[in-house]
Amino acid sequence: MNRLKKYSNWFAPFLFLLALIIIYKSLDNIVSLKGYLYNFLNILKPFFVGFIIAYILNLPAKRLENFLNKSKHAFIKKHSKTISILTVILIAILIIVITIRMIVPELYSNLLDLYNNAPGYISKIIEFLDKWQKRLDLRIFQDNNKINAANALENYIRSLDISEFSKYAQGVISITSGVINTFISIIAAIYMLIDKQLIVKSIKNFISLIWSKEKSESICGYFAKVNDIFSKYIYCKVVEALIISVIVTIALSVLKVKYALVLGLMVGFLNLIPYFGSIISTIVVMIISLVSGGIFKCIWTGVILTILEQIDGNYIGPKIMGDVLEIRPLAVIFAVSVGGGLFGVAGMLFSIPISVVIKMMYEDYADKKRNLKGSKAAANTNASTDDPAENSESKGDNEE
Repeated sequence: MNRLKKYSNWFAPFLFLLALIIIYKSLDNIVSLKGYLYNFLNILKPFFVGFIIAYILNLPAKRLENFLNKSKHAFIKKHSKTISILTVILIAILIIVITIRMIVPELYSNLLDLYNNAPGYISKIIEFLDKWQKRLDLRIFQDNNKINAANALENYIRSLDISEFSKYAQGVISITSGVINTFISIIAAIYMLIDKQLIVKSIKNFISLIWSKEKSESICGYFAKVNDIFSKYIYCKVVEALIISVIVTIALSVLKVKYALVLGLMVGFLNLIPYFGSIISTIVVMIISLVSGGIFKCIWTGVILTILEQIDGNYIGPKIMGDVLEIRPLAVIFAVSVGGGLFGVAGMLFSIPISVVIKMMYEDYADKKRNLKGSKAAANTNASTDDPAENSESKGDNEE
């Protein structure tokens, strides 16, 4: 035992040197290390996808389980969790199949037609700008720049081989590994939903091993709040986007705007991005309606989309969101700008819930600091009240 104790002082330096050697060899073989890491992440990809599926389906499965628990049938009440999970997954698969069979062919047809007509639309836009340039005596671009811009856009569009889109999709679906990974992802999602409580309990136990009881409870509480914010935000925005997609598609179909389905889905998707998404989608839809249907159709399209955006911003959005987000518009614009600048589209999509989480953590920290200052002030007040010298002086004054 004493012999082991003799060498224990060398144990920490040995670990430090070993870590340095590992880091050096890792940097020396960075290409190989990246390859191993990529292969490892590729192996784990079905489980990541399964986690995403489980996270998305967790809320409807939980609500269906709560509904089934109220049933008077003992069998349904006993197996409410399994029934709710299988029901939600089957409904999700059914929705995906119906979408692929009904919407995808029409969507592909719209995209192909838009792709074929894009060069003509580009020429119309440039002619329109050139006409207003001459009318207003502006010098936005010269003739050579105009021709070069048109040729560059047309060449870029032609470089996108969209006619092969269906073949690519069929090829991806028919690959055996893709089918196997999809199957593994679905099975993993099912077991994650079934063992959700066990997984959460394991994570809590792991956190409690690292931090103290008070800190671990605080961390778990923050995780629960973050999960609640993200899940509600994602569901609210997806539901809102679907509603807007359907309404815009119907409105554009009534106005007989070409590519109504594509434009409606685009408006719904961009609606996930606060403020900027609706502005970008409106401009794009108006430009396409201008070049494909004329100035009057463009004006009517702009009017209808503006009205729908006002309804969405003042009624549909607040009605769906409720009190999920308590954040000011200026903070939303700032968060979307910073998130988009740092992380692109993903940053714009998730900047709002992240901002809400940061705001919540700051408010909790500020409240904790204020309470601590208040307790210290109260303690100082009590200490000064209980001071013997002061009490004796006050006693002498009372005797006099």
